[in-house]
This record gives sequence, structure tokens and C-alpha cells, in this order.
Amino acid sequence: MTARIGEFNALSSFGGLLLHRGEFENVRKFCEKMFRQLPDNHPDRAVVYNNWGCYHLHKGKYDEALGSYVIANTILHSLPPKYVDPAVQVMTYSNIGAVYDKMKNFPEAANYYILSIYICYESQDIDFKQVLRLYSLIALAMQEHDPGYARYCLNKAVQLVEKKEFLKKHSSYAWFLLSDAILQPRRTKNDRVSACQKFDDTIKKFTECLLRNHPDMIVAYRAIGDFYRSIGQYEQAKKQYESASKVCTAVHIGQPNHPDVSECKEKLNDIDKLIQQTNP
Repeated sequence: MTARIGEFNALSSFGGLLLHRGEFENVRKFCEKMFRQLPDNHPDRAVVYNNWGCYHLHKGKYDEALGSYVIANTILHSLPPKYVDPAVQVMTYSNIGAVYDKMKNFPEAANYYILSIYICYESQDIDFKQVLRLYSLIALAMQEHDPGYARYCLNKAVQLVEKKEFLKKHSSYAWFLLSDAILQPRRTKNDRVSACQKFDDTIKKFTECLLRNHPDMIVAYRAIGDFYRSIGQYEQAKKQYESASKVCTAVHIGQPNHPDVSECKEKLNDIDKLIQQTNP
């Protein structure tokens, strides 16, 4: 998660690099070392707690991850404003939102993503890549709970892409493509064909921007699988769930009880039952 936000300083960029490379045991060692070295009131402890939360998130320990991010947020709110890096505040709110997303508390996830967007726009240098990703994540999170608001956020993302051509070169554009495809109308055959074409572009963009077997690919494949399942294309859904499961197995080696692993297995079992019911 940290690696998506950008570089804040030497400390956070190193921790973010370890996360981006999937070196989670080194993240753990790095955080433990920094906890020992940094004074209790040092602003960089907020960054370390964010990295610590990402470590727990990878392990599937969502409560521990949330607790770490909340501590980071508490540290930031205790500091004089001049010592608070807006990018770290954005990272913190975004990470809290990501945990709620994982826990299926989508309205709460959206609330924290919105807070991140507010901070982005209050910053002297607006990180439009981050804003695009956040609007896209809100659209995905709220597609069932509040379709109107999901569509509103997607439209905001569309406007950003139209105004900022450089966004198409960033991984945030992959999230935009995914949200645009998922929120695609499904009423007619042409609608569904259009969505499927967008999915091809989505996966291509994700693979261009992310490291092989990046955790975000699990989310993308599962979301696409859910779409195919919703329109009755169970075989296509199964292919996507299988791709998600393959990445999940690679990401969470030695973690058979990880929530992501369990969810992938559950989706595959459910889709197999649906296929059997339609092809007795």
C-alpha cells in the first residue's frame, strides 16, 4: 500500500520499497529497528506504523493492521501542523480505508478514502495519481451500497483522466479502468461485450504497472470474476477466480488460512456448484 502513494522521505521510501518488493520479513525487521531507534514523539513513527500495518495486512491480521494505522493517525494528529507531511496523512487514511475494504465494511472504507482525497486537494502539490486511484476505489467499494455515489466518483475519475493525460501511464489508471468496467451497464449484450473488452485493457494495464504476482492482481481478477458471475458467464468467472487463486497462492506462500486464500477457494467452490447446476 505504502508504495502506491509515492516517496515521502528516505525512511518511508525505504520501507515502501520493501513492501513493493514483497519483502515482508524485511519490513518487519525494519519496523522493529525503527521503533527502537526513533523517539516516541518523532513524526517518522507515523510512517513506521503505516509500514507495520502493511506487514500485518499482508499476514491477514486485519485488526492488528487497523490498530497500527490508527496509532499512526493518532501520532499525526498530536503533531503541530508544520510537522505533518500531507502525503503521510493521505497514506494513513488510505491504508485505514484499505483495511475496512478487506473487512467488507465498504461505507467505512469509502469514508477514509474520501478523507484522503480531501487532504490531497488541500496539499500544495496535488497528487492526481493518488486522487484517481481513490475515486476508483470508492466507486468499486460503493457499487452495491450506493450506486449513485459510486457513479458520481467514477465520473470524477473520468474527468481527471480527460484533463490529465499523464495519468494513463500510472497504475492508478488500471484501477480506473477496473472501476469503469465493473460499473458498466449490463442490460444489453452490447453492454456486456463492452465491459469484457474493458477487462482486457484493465489486466494489461495492471500487468504493465505492477510486479509479477502483486496482491492487487488478486483484487482485480476476483472483481472481474464477480462481474462474469453476475451475468451468468460462469466459465469465464471461473477462469478469473483461478487466476486470482494462482496469484494468491504465490503471494501468501505458507499461509493456507489467509483470508484471501480462503476467499479464493470459496469463490471457486461456489462457481463450480453453479456450473454443475447449469450443466447437470
